[in-house]
Amino acid sequence: MIAFTIISVALITALFLVWFFTHKSREKERLLLIEKGVDVPPMPELVKFNFQFPWLKIGFVIFGMASGMVLGLWLIERIRIDESVIFGLIFLFGGLLMILSH
Repeated sequence: MIAFTIISVALITALFLVWFFTHKSREKERLLLIEKGVDVPPMPELVKFNFQFPWLKIGFVIFGMASGMVLGLWLIERIRIDESVIFGLIFLFGGLLMILSH
């Protein structure tokens, strides 16, 4: 376990150092070109990652699964049906609201 921890820390440190020195050398190169009077194009912007986590869809699915569980428990208590119905209702309502949230 200690070997895994040491390897993990070493890997993370190595990745950080590679990023740091690459970034630092790029900045130095730009400054040297500016000092020599060369027209340097602006640094390219990072690609914007336009991803938003689908909290609303996950909320719908969890709500559907909870509704299926509540309905299943209610049916077990009132009608005295088999307890395996709960799993079917959980997946039924979860899948139904997954389709509706899409």
